[in-house]
Amino acid sequence: MNETTATSKYHKMMVRTGVAFACMGLASSVILSDHIAIVISVAVCQTLVFSELLNVRQTVKELAAEEKHIPYFRTLNWFGYFISLFYVYGKDIARFYNWEVLLRFHFYLVFSMYCLFFMGFVMQLSLVAASAGKETKKVDLYKYQFMQLSWTLLIIFLVVFQLTFVAQHILEGVIWFFLPCSLVIMNDTAAYFCGFTMGNRFLKWGPLTALSPNKTWEGFLGASVLTVIWGWFVADFLSGWPWFICPRREYEMDANTCIPGAVFQHQTYMLGSYPITARPIQLHVVPLALFASFIAPFGGFLASGIKRAYNIKDFGSIIPGHGGFTDRMDCQFIMLFCTHVHYRTFIRVLPVTVAALTKTINELTGEEQIELLKNLQETVGAGS
Repeated sequence: MNETTATSKYHKMMVRTGVAFACMGLASSVILSDHIAIVISVAVCQTLVFSELLNVRQTVKELAAEEKHIPYFRTLNWFGYFISLFYVYGKDIARFYNWEVLLRFHFYLVFSMYCLFFMGFVMQLSLVAASAGKETKKVDLYKYQFMQLSWTLLIIFLVVFQLTFVAQHILEGVIWFFLPCSLVIMNDTAAYFCGFTMGNRFLKWGPLTALSPNKTWEGFLGASVLTVIWGWFVADFLSGWPWFICPRREYEMDANTCIPGAVFQHQTYMLGSYPITARPIQLHVVPLALFASFIAPFGGFLASGIKRAYNIKDFGSIIPGHGGFTDRMDCQFIMLFCTHVHYRTFIRVLPVTVAALTKTINELTGEEQIELLKNLQETVGAGS
């Protein structure tokens, strides 16, 4: 490595590090502000990623030229995206603010908008058929429309539907959003610095993957160890902070006062004959950290494959030293999806409140309420 190359390498590292700290400061201010502010920030990030991925195919001149013959092409793509966004967030926001009308008709509104999207796409085909000249040109435009529709739906799946339950996670406790995101950030950062300092010095196995030839085995394996350690101690620290562990399922709820759930309370475990005191969440964070280390990076490999397919270096230049939002978020979506699956399977306890029961009882008929009262009296009598 010559002196010029070494200087450029260290300059890039300094820029990347400085911008990373600035981004962490901005993210921290959002995390500590308000639950809905976090939800909105996630939706904004999703929108920026969707825009970047949608524009990838614009780098191919032949493909970009086809769109000039298709009316309202981009408008329809964005309409489909906002339908999916409304489907994912609409019901949770309505429940949070107790918007009864939206809560009742949310799914019907989604279906109605989907029908408009469906009809709009078919009408585009008809307009192309009416305006295109040669029959061969029509066929090419038809093919392009269906290929672009497939591309748009793929992006929506990757960007939106992997985060179907992210709003619920945030409202159940900020920790269920912040912790998995921090695991990915830690893994990515540790992989960069482990690879920077030790890459290709100990393990002569070649590149980690041909899709990302700069990634090394030393960075990949070293980061996994550091990510588990990070998750263990951060989970313990955040569990003592009410802002992170208290749910805020409704607007009026105070997110700083709650009785910590069992998953956040210290328990004693036996490791052979040695007692170990830890919070259950620290045990749960280990598989999540391993997922962030060994599975989530494949989101980055997929992004690298897309960049290679369309011959681009980065998805954007909005973040100096890092590229676009897709370059930073490519591993986060599947990580948050994994967190939802793990939380729902092993951790979640469905809340049962008097207010929720009363609301359900009020929806029963008079005869059903009398029957319920008799059953409760029999249950209480049997218990006494």
